[in-house]
Order: sequence, then C-alpha cells, then structure tokens
Amino acid sequence: MIFILSCVGLILMWPQSSYCRLNNQLSVQQCLLIVIQHLTLLLLIQSPHLLGSSVDSDLSNIFRLINPGERLHIPCTVMTPGGSVQWIKNGKTIVLDFSSSQRRHWNITKDGQAFLTINRVTKADEGIWECWELDNNGNVKRKSNVMKITVANVPEGPFLTVDGQRLEETGRVSVRDKRQMTITCIVKGASPAARSINWFINGVNVTDFSQLLMEYSADDDNYESQSVLTMNVTKEDHRKILVCQAEHAAWTKPMSVRTSLNIQYEPAFSLIRDPVFGYPVIEGMSISLRCLIDANPPSQPQWIRDHSLTPGSSRLAKETLFTSPDGALNIASVSFSDTGWYRCTTNHTFGHFSSYSYLLNVKSRSFLKEWTAIMCSSKGSLPDDRNSDDKLTPSLDGDESRGSTSNTRRPYPSPRWSPRYPQRPLPTPDWRKPSTFDNDLSLMSTVSQSTQHGPAFGSKEGQDGRRSFKSVKPFNAGMQLFPSHILSLILSLNLILLVQGQGIV
Repeated sequence: MIFILSCVGLILMWPQSSYCRLNNQLSVQQCLLIVIQHLTLLLLIQSPHLLGSSVDSDLSNIFRLINPGERLHIPCTVMTPGGSVQWIKNGKTIVLDFSSSQRRHWNITKDGQAFLTINRVTKADEGIWECWELDNNGNVKRKSNVMKITVANVPEGPFLTVDGQRLEETGRVSVRDKRQMTITCIVKGASPAARSINWFINGVNVTDFSQLLMEYSADDDNYESQSVLTMNVTKEDHRKILVCQAEHAAWTKPMSVRTSLNIQYEPAFSLIRDPVFGYPVIEGMSISLRCLIDANPPSQPQWIRDHSLTPGSSRLAKETLFTSPDGALNIASVSFSDTGWYRCTTNHTFGHFSSYSYLLNVKSRSFLKEWTAIMCSSKGSLPDDRNSDDKLTPSLDGDESRGSTSNTRRPYPSPRWSPRYPQRPLPTPDWRKPSTFDNDLSLMSTVSQSTQHGPAFGSKEGQDGRRSFKSVKPFNAGMQLFPSHILSLILSLNLILLVQGQGIV
C-alpha cells in the first residue's frame, strides 16, 4: 500500500518537473517551488512508515462524562498478542498503579480484550486518553485516541436565597400584599453547568418571570448557575408552594427545593350578629356581636363603644368592652342603656384599624308584641290555630273578623334602603372608608309598602350612592303586604338598622 502511494506521488510530480524543463520562461525558483510542494505530499504519505508507527483511523474519540468516585473502563484495541502498551493522557505518559489499592490498573480478558480500569475517578483523570502499542525496542508501532473523559462536579443544591441570605429548608418567603417578590435559586459547583432551572407555584410553571445567570470559576473549574425569580404577589398567593427544579448531567433525575409563600396583608373585618341583622333587638334578650378579622399576621379583635356618635352623651368618647378570644361581645340581658354605636378595632403590624360603626337600637317588650302581631296578621292565622274555631284575621277596613274562613294571603313586603330620616338627624363624623371592609351597613333599612295609590313611602339613593348590605344571613324575604290601616304602625315600629361608617383611625 505504501509502495502504491509512493508511485502516485512520483507520477504527480513528474509532469510538473518536465514542464519546468520545457518552459524556458519559468524561473528556476518557480520550478523548485513546485517540486518542493509535491515532495511534501510524498513525505506526508510516507511519514507513518518512516516513524515506524501507524494511527488507527477506525476509532474516533469517544466522549465520556463521569461522576467523581465512579469506576471507568477504557478499552484498547491496538495491542496484538505478546505486545506491550503505553497509556498517554493529554500527551504525557501515564505510569500505572501497581500498589495494593490499584486505582489504575491494566486488565486483559481471556478472549484477548484489553482495557484500563480506573477506580474512584477524580478530577485528575480528566483529559484525552491514548493507547500506544510498542515494539520490542520500545518504538511506537500503533496508537489510537481512545477516549475523552470529562469528570463532572456533582453540584451542590439547588438552594434558595432571599436578599442574599440562604433560606432554610423549613423557612418561608414573607412578602407584603401587592408587592414584588424576588427570590434566587442557586446551583453551585457544577461541571458542566446546570442544564436548566425552572420555577413552579402550586404546579403552575412561572419560569418566564425568571432570569438565568451563569458564572465560571477558572480556579475551581466549575460553574455557578443562578435563576432570579421576580414577580408581584397578592394575598391570594398566601400559603402557596414555590418550587425550584434544576437539571444536571450528574443527576439521574431533576433535583428540587421548595418553600411556602407567606403573604402579609392588612385586616379585613366581618361583623356577625345573633340574632341576625334585621331582627329587632328587644330589652331583656341575649345578644352577641362577633367580629371576624382576616389578616396576616393574625390580629386580635377588640370591641369598643363610641359615645362620641351619640348626641348629648356626657360619657367618655370611647369605651373599651370585654371581648372574648373569638372576637365576640356578649350581652346576656340587653337593656335600653346598651343602645349606642359599637365598632370593632384591632392593633396590627401595619397600624391601627377599625370596622364600620354599628348602631345597637334596643326596643321595648311592647314593640315585640306589636311586631309579632303584624307578622302574624300579614301571614294569616298562626299555624297552631288552623283547627281553632276562633281566628283573628285583620280586615282592610280595620275591623277584626272572628271565624272568617276567607283568608287571602298577601306577599311579603320587600326591604329597601333609604337615606336617614330628615326628622332624625344624626351626627356625621369625619371618617374614611377602608377598602378592605365588605360589610357596608351605613344606610337605614326600611320596609316599602305598595298600595293602589303608589308607594306608601319612597326612598332615594344617598349622595355616596351606596345601597349595599352584606350579612351572614339575608333579610327576612317574603313578608306579606300589610293592610293599609297599619302603615302608620309600621313606620312607628322603626324596623331599621342604623350603621354609621367609620374608617381607619
């Protein structure tokens, strides 16, 4: 094969040298240059034979990524039976380890396959490994680039940092409501660099809100990858799970770290009354006002009585009342002296907050009798008296009919909102409505009665345009129409709920 290649080189060079002799116009330097070019080609073809060795072109470099501490086998196919082999790493001769530890040792199987075994791979084993076959005189007969080894650095992490401080495994990320959250996920000491870093909130991928940064350390020969997540959060994100998931070539599966979001927000008040709003409060009955506060950090409710809103009151402006741990103000036997304005307050991390003021209007026992009579008359006879011969049924002309068998049922009147009565002016304090309060009880509740001559009394929208009411239990929906002769009595009953708004103080 070598003889054939030499002949080809001479054939290629002969026409050019002949051309130099025949062409008198060419200079001697040009002819010499042509001859030197072809001689160089011939020497390159002959060089493996002249060096007494050959390069195995059948084997290309094999790339291998291995983790520190693992075992590695490097095959060698150039050796012939009875020959000797020299191992080269990055162009330098490697002396095999013949000690008892045998970290690097030579193995030959029974079927003639030879390979180098490296136990407990370290960073020092990284590089291009070659296998050379030597003759009896120590000259290289054949050589092959066997394998390129890259020893991976198993990275630390991933772990989370907030404001440069490492977050503990059981730690939480605390952010205020409607503020920006910035948190960093770090994969440190990786070689090669981390493949990817992804973010998830309750399983939803939010990686688009992050930025990936990489830094290479020449001294340590590894990478540090940082993914910075920046996004706005609200109270709806409270207690959600944030996960950072990273992938690296040294890991068999993605590694992750998680934390929970602790969103801090201002108090929001909810007021509950027993009996429910809309039912008259009668002297002597038991009443309970309960204040529920949704806040983070949690905040303890405190009921106060505001005498400054009561005209002619000589008592202190604010009276702190005993409040149970669950936020309840309990009055075992309510009296007329308990009539007044009440509101729920709290001292929170973000300041002092207060609910709307609520007017507790205590009625007499006679009011309950009149109110019960109206309820029964509007519905017809009482259920317990259906089999009685004597029934009391109000008539439209005001007379009472006993034993009447015709009892026309009328639909209940519907409640509607109206501004305060002009004949009963109330003081209007300087208050500011908190945006988080959801129990708007600042308007009166009246009962609208429709007659054939039109509404018995009307109402119009207040200047602030509010006509909303929210309670745990709805108003009594479904009262029957009242007879016309008791409209004046309905007005005197004053079935109203007066609530004066009070904001943050």
